[in-house]
Amino acid sequence: MSSKDIWVFGYGSLIWYRPNLKTIEEKIGYLPGWHRDWTWISTSRHGAPTCSLKPGGKVKGVFLKLDPTTQNSDLTTLRKRELSSSEEIVEDLSGLSGKVYFWKMGDNLSEHNDTKGLKGAELYKALARRARSISNAGPDGKTPEEYAFAVHEFDPDDELTKNYVNEPRNLSEKFFTLSWLILFSSLQARRICQKMQVGFFLPNGLLKLKPLLVIQAHWSYERLRIAVV
Repeated sequence: MSSKDIWVFGYGSLIWYRPNLKTIEEKIGYLPGWHRDWTWISTSRHGAPTCSLKPGGKVKGVFLKLDPTTQNSDLTTLRKRELSSSEEIVEDLSGLSGKVYFWKMGDNLSEHNDTKGLKGAELYKALARRARSISNAGPDGKTPEEYAFAVHEFDPDDELTKNYVNEPRNLSEKFFTLSWLILFSSLQARRICQKMQVGFFLPNGLLKLKPLLVIQAHWSYERLRIAVV
């Protein structure tokens, strides 16, 4: 290995999660010529969307200077953790001397039916649905949504991350709103049933609910569901 300093640039989970990586210096800064996107579906995160890099612009991240005594083994560990074929190296960036290694990951969205061919808002909606469907945490202990929010918290000005993060929030808000509206409607229906002295849906089944009320309740629920979703 060269006697030059060796740095690693982290723009995703490397920002906060780097077990067994021996570093001697850390700097927050920007890597020019690249921007963060969400085009990599990670098997290590149970199929969740994760960060990738695309050409153009600049991306905020963490520059980690490796300890010279362990830099060889640390790079080997990182190549196993990341997609080794996506490795990039730049030298002598402003404010840094030596080589900077990073892994751009790539784009494997076309390999998955729910994201294949999608772009823009539709893609981020699909990614948000995928993230919400996965409750298992990744190697760093974060769920897919927690991972995305952590990246957004670190770099709140990243527009593409904003687009992605806002979709899980929108879905959560819709689910929360729908749940409360259904609960409110159920309570209202129960009061009406009690006043009319008819049955109501209870945990142990249906008690003498008039057919007309069933039709009205179903029609109201469908209209409510369509309005919210």
